[in-house]
Amino acid sequence: MKLKQLITYATIVLACQQTVLAADTAFLPKQTTTNATNFEAEFTRLTRPSEVDPKIYGKTIGNWGHAWWSWAFNVPKATNPLFKNGVMDCSVGQQGKVWFLAGNFGETSQRSCTIPQGKALLFPVYNSIWWTPAPGTDIGCKDELDCRRKAGKSLGMLNYTCKIDGQDCAWQYAIVRAQSDSLPFTINSDSILVTEYEEIPGTRDISISDGYWVMLPPLPVGNHKLRFTAKVNDFALDVSYTLKVN
Repeated sequence: MKLKQLITYATIVLACQQTVLAADTAFLPKQTTTNATNFEAEFTRLTRPSEVDPKIYGKTIGNWGHAWWSWAFNVPKATNPLFKNGVMDCSVGQQGKVWFLAGNFGETSQRSCTIPQGKALLFPVYNSIWWTPAPGTDIGCKDELDCRRKAGKSLGMLNYTCKIDGQDCAWQYAIVRAQSDSLPFTINSDSILVTEYEEIPGTRDISISDGYWVMLPPLPVGNHKLRFTAKVNDFALDVSYTLKVN
């Protein structure tokens, strides 16, 4: 897979508890479209200053999405959850109140792992990230405005499903479309972008994350089933988790 495809199509899902996110949080239908006719209005909504967006666990959903990308790309391949199937260690690279769950690069994955009690879980249904080029290259976007436009336009038409313990995610938790603030993005030397996709390590001055996210509040002790699917053009994923919370 080429780097551009990776950036455009790498996915995972994230949800947020409705009562915590506040009335500002929008609910999205099972099919959404970003195209030339509605992009300007959508772009204006997504680029509000972060201080006016609701926060969950200290960050906006857009900025949690940016943190997800940093986690997903900077875990080395040998332990990277994006490449895992079956029984796995969900603690890899995690810290703090919010843990991230991984999707895949367009496959079917069935995973099981243990989650400590009290951890919220963030994942994207479908997402994108763009950044300014590494020195001496022209791969990326040219400035913040260009990064925002490219990140937004790359999402395209999305068909998805998301269920937690057999219930539609949308009935219990908000599925949120959000862009991040303009933030630097650091690519470590052992990042999968470097080892698998020949990207140049270092820090990009500007980067914008965009996506449809779900933040699950801490789940009760016991076993839980999570499944999400996404299809955009010729890309499709199907990810299932059996989660044991203890």
